[in-house]
Amino acid sequence: MYKIKQSMFSVFGRDRLDPIDDRTKGQPLNDWKNSSKTLWCRSNLLSPLDKGGMTYMESICRDIWPEEEDRNESNTVRLL
Repeated sequence: MYKIKQSMFSVFGRDRLDPIDDRTKGQPLNDWKNSSKTLWCRSNLLSPLDKGGMTYMESICRDIWPEEEDRNESNTVRLL
């Protein structure tokens, strides 16, 4: 799970996704999940990073699984 989180923050960057501590619970976690930045990231996972480029999701997958044979549907489902 740590690698997924690390990759998400790496791909989206701190300007698009606010950092959050792994131990955050309750209302602060709900506030983070419902923040405009987090909602933007969630709704743009399948959008291209730039014109004609790969999507945010593809970039996250490539970061987590550098070897192409490891980037499969089963592993990608874990991200969702």
